[in-house]
Amino acid sequence: MKKLFSLFAAVLFASSMFATVVTFTKADFAGQGTANTGSEVTATKSGVTFTYSKGYCADESLRCYAHGALSITATAKITKINFTTTGGKTGGLASEVTVNATSYTVADLASQARFTEIAVTLDGEGGGDDPQPQEVDLTIGSGLIYIDAVEDQGWWQIYGSNDTYYITLSNGNEIETAAGTYTAANLDKDWSYLKTASDSINLCAGGSVTLAVADNGTVTVVGQLKGNDGKLYNINLTYKDPVAEQTVVVNISDAELDDSYASDGLYVAYGEDANGIYVQLSLWLEDFAGEFSQDDFDDQYYGCFVSLDEDSSLSIFSGTGTITPGNKEGVYKVEADLLCYNNTLYKVIMLIGEVETGIDRAELAAKVKKAIENGNVIIKSGNVRFNVNGQLIK
Repeated sequence: MKKLFSLFAAVLFASSMFATVVTFTKADFAGQGTANTGSEVTATKSGVTFTYSKGYCADESLRCYAHGALSITATAKITKINFTTTGGKTGGLASEVTVNATSYTVADLASQARFTEIAVTLDGEGGGDDPQPQEVDLTIGSGLIYIDAVEDQGWWQIYGSNDTYYITLSNGNEIETAAGTYTAANLDKDWSYLKTASDSINLCAGGSVTLAVADNGTVTVVGQLKGNDGKLYNINLTYKDPVAEQTVVVNISDAELDDSYASDGLYVAYGEDANGIYVQLSLWLEDFAGEFSQDDFDDQYYGCFVSLDEDSSLSIFSGTGTITPGNKEGVYKVEADLLCYNNTLYKVIMLIGEVETGIDRAELAAKVKKAIENGNVIIKSGNVRFNVNGQLIK
C-alpha cells in the first residue's frame, strides 16, 4: 500500500513539473481601454494572449464591461483558467474553468467582470512569467523616412520603408507637441503597424517610443514596441530634410502632353532629360494651369513617377508644382518638386510644346547653370545652389 501511494505521489509531482501557470494582473493592461464604455484591451505573456473587446484598466482591477467578447489563446494546451474578481463582479464566469484546448472564448460576457488576477495553466514545458520573446531590429537609415507632425492639431505620423519592410507609427491623441514619449497604449492602433511582404503586424501590444526633434530639424523615433505576434521590435527611425540630403535637378526641354481625357480633367505630362531620367505626371485639373499638389495626382490609372532606367520606376511620395501657360495653345512650363521613395527630391523643369516668347528656352538655359567657385563646381538653379553631388548649399 505504501509503495502504491508513493507511486501515485510521484506521478502527481511529475505532472506539476510540466504544468506552467501564466498569470495576468491589471498591471499588464496599464493605460488600455476606455472608462464606462470600454474598448479593446490585450496583453501577451509567455505565448498566452488575453483580449477583451470592451475593457478598461481601472485602479482596482481590469474591468470587462458586459456584452463584450473575451478570448484567451496560447501556443500550448490550456488545461484550466482561474479567475479572481472583486466587488462581486464575476461576469457570470466560474472561478475555475476547464479548457483542455489552445483557446477559450466567451462571445458575449453576461455581465461586468472585475478581474484582479487571471491564471492560465498550460499543459507542457515552457512559459513562465518572465518571457524572452524574439527581438527584431527595425532600423531605417537609407530607406525613405517621412514625418508629418501637426502640433496645433495634436497628432503626428511617421513612415519608413526599405527593401524589407514598411513601418508607420501614428498618435491620434491630443498632445501639445509632437516630441515626447509614447506608450503603445497612446498610439493609434489602426495606423501603427509593420508591413512585410507576407504580413501586417500591429505594433501596439506593449512598449514605448520616444520622438525627439533636434535643433537642425532632424527627427528621431527610438524605442521598443511589442507586436501582436509576441515579438519585440526595436524601433530606430531618423528623418532628415531630403532637400539637404539629396536633390537632383531634371531639365526636360521636349516634353509632351496627353490631354485625351481633358474633358474629364485628366492631363498627362511626360518627358525625358539628357541624362535619361524620365518623369510622368498624371494630374486631375480643371485646366492645365496654375498650382498643383499631391491631391491632384492620379497615381493609379496612369501613374505619377520618376524612372531612372527601363527597369526602375520610383513612385512619387509627395509633390507640388506650378504650370505656366505660354503664348499659344499647347505651350506650357511645368515646375515641380517631387519627393520619391528613394529619399531623393527631384526638382523638375518641364517645357511642353513649341516655346516662343513668354516661355523661352533661353530662360531654361539660364535657370540651370554650372560655375566654379573657390575651385568647386557649383550648380545654380535660380537662386538655389547645389554641389556636384546634388546637395543643397546654404
